[in-house]
Amino acid sequence: MDPLAVVEAHLGSVDSWPPYVLRLMFMLEPNPHVMKKVAAFMYGNHVRLSDAVACYKACNGRHQSRVETVLRTWYAVWDRDVNQRHMEQYYSRLLKCLAWINGKALEQYEVVKPVILSKYGPAATRYPGRIRRMIESIRSSVE
Repeated sequence: MDPLAVVEAHLGSVDSWPPYVLRLMFMLEPNPHVMKKVAAFMYGNHVRLSDAVACYKACNGRHQSRVETVLRTWYAVWDRDVNQRHMEQYYSRLLKCLAWINGKALEQYEVVKPVILSKYGPAATRYPGRIRRMIESIRSSVE
């Protein structure tokens, strides 16, 4: 199974992901800020680190060694700070809005603000065709 499909099995189809996450994962240069946001989305939605790294590398293969290091670092920070509140925002697939990553001792879901997105998936981005082609490329490279 391709790495994207593994994460989709956990989070649902990319068609139900918010456009900003797709832009981060497929279109933007994986700089430290972008990689932190990707890590937050994956971590906050309880995606295993190994699956998150493999998926992000498949979606945006540039700087592959840095991807693993940065995602591993953020997962470790968030795991370690068990009593820390409001460490990072992420899009919660469960709540369907932005939520806070809180330390493990404060595991309750906490909404950042009650903003609900109305459009999801590649079609809601500026580059729907390009993202779709990239997804198909990932899927066909495994077959």
